[in-house]
Amino acid sequence: MDPVTSDNGSRMNVVSNHDVLYVGSQKTTDQATISSDSIIPQACGKKRSELSTNWISGGTYVPLRDRIKKRIAAGVPFFSLEFFPPKTENSVANFFARLDRFREGNPMFIDIAWHFGSDPGNINSETSSSSVAAGCVDCGMDTMLHVTCCPYTKEQSIKHLEQSKALGLRNIFALRGDLPRQLLKYATSCERKIAYVVSRLEGENPTVCKYRALDLIRWIKEKYNDYFTIVCSGHPAGHPEAPSYRADLLYLKAKVDAGADFIISQIIFDGKIFKNFLRDCREIGIAVPIIPGILPIQSYESIRRVAELSQLMIPDSVLVSLESIKNNDDAVRNFGVWLAVELCRTLFTSGSTTSVHLFTLNQEVSSRRILQQLGLWPLSPVRALPWRTFGDIYAIRCKEDMRSIVCSVRPESYVFRTCVTIDWMNTESAVPVAVTWSVFPGSEIGQRTVVDPPLFRIWLLALGRNDLCDFLMRVDIIQ
Repeated sequence: MDPVTSDNGSRMNVVSNHDVLYVGSQKTTDQATISSDSIIPQACGKKRSELSTNWISGGTYVPLRDRIKKRIAAGVPFFSLEFFPPKTENSVANFFARLDRFREGNPMFIDIAWHFGSDPGNINSETSSSSVAAGCVDCGMDTMLHVTCCPYTKEQSIKHLEQSKALGLRNIFALRGDLPRQLLKYATSCERKIAYVVSRLEGENPTVCKYRALDLIRWIKEKYNDYFTIVCSGHPAGHPEAPSYRADLLYLKAKVDAGADFIISQIIFDGKIFKNFLRDCREIGIAVPIIPGILPIQSYESIRRVAELSQLMIPDSVLVSLESIKNNDDAVRNFGVWLAVELCRTLFTSGSTTSVHLFTLNQEVSSRRILQQLGLWPLSPVRALPWRTFGDIYAIRCKEDMRSIVCSVRPESYVFRTCVTIDWMNTESAVPVAVTWSVFPGSEIGQRTVVDPPLFRIWLLALGRNDLCDFLMRVDIIQ
């Protein structure tokens, strides 16, 4: 492993020893000089059971806030992942197939962005944020849903929260949300207010953002108490609309005081900025966990677009490095992986964090490479049974104790093929059909195929034992 330089310029020595990484200033060559308080657990050296997120224990859901506190106290690193909903109905199945592969890494949680283009609160749309989040829960992932209060009324926001609870979601990322497009071009909140008044005088009716994330957090606590784990965002360099860095810190503290359980930071590219932000938060009394947000750079254009939409400042050193390779997508992705890994290592070895939150942009390869190089992607043996057990609050799956043998061959397809299975062979009125996905009410991922039951029984009975076994291994028959 490459040597690391500490903040004071001294050379750092990183020595791997079984399950931990010992990190300390290299003032002598004697390992005894390494400080015991700078031990960072090496995730890849841990047993699978030690890295398990354990979000269901004894049939009871364990709140995300409690599991994060436990992992931090134990010094065991973890990661979380952010996705946005698939854009088209045809890409929904691919999204969940990718999600199933991400599940192998055992993330602490995943979150789904509140994407206005997908009609995010419409549970009848397969591509809506709410529907996708519900599907993630049914796939066995502890899921967080972004919920914004701009441009909604309080009643509409409460309705979104009620729906989230009904879908089995237990984690909410409380955000203000994006401003209306016509106001984004103005740099300050004062200019935006003036632009709003002018547009009203000219007969236009721009959307008003009456409420902020602080209001949403208060509503959640007032109505649901501790049912939801609440997350808020933090801006290590200060929010671009805040009058000052100090004012933004005080607003962040107000969100925590109102009930936010932990903070996920805006995308960072500089470890020192995050370290200073963490110090400043602690100095004003913010004691909740703060997880740094890391973006794997996928392309030159994408990072430019992300920076523009989020008003994110990208260090000149990163832009200069990208400029020379901007026309080589593979080189840009490799650079993005290298940059993210180095940044995370800096954060880990400095003691700033033991966790990272990856903004995946729904890209699998780069995110997985980063986690593997950090040792956060544990290797696990093939499971004897292809499903996970759930607590009683997840009634969709929690009562299952037996599944067809085909599930062990293709476990990733199971959740797309089942929610309610009827013994159609013994039911005259039952018609066997293809894949159904009841998390999206009234809609299907697969094309429905209707088969005449009597003829199908005759065909099955005419098959020999070997042919029948081969057929059952390849096809599921679901009502």
